[in-house]
Amino acid sequence: MADGDRARILGREKINGFACARKRVTQARTVMGRRTTTARTIWSSDRVPMVLRSCTDQGVVTELRNIAPAEPADKLFELPGGYRKVGKNMGLFLMYMRGADPGPPTRIH
Repeated sequence: MADGDRARILGREKINGFACARKRVTQARTVMGRRTTTARTIWSSDRVPMVLRSCTDQGVVTELRNIAPAEPADKLFELPGGYRKVGKNMGLFLMYMRGADPGPPTRIH
């Protein structure tokens, strides 16, 4: 949650087999000089790093279903031919975009 956001615990429920805390979350934001406040009810579990269900004041419901623990295949993280690893430094990206040589590959943390 960001500064200015408030959460009030409303209770506990089971959503798709996960024990969840049901919370009322109010968020205040300033966009282009205009202050807006939104509120929604969320269901979150300590076992899943995402909100399992969300319901807005307008009645829009978003829900994650068929959740199964799994590890992605290692081949999904292999670099395609012609690519190389670089650090997370945005400066390297900007150097590359400007045509400068960013130097040898760096370790990714």
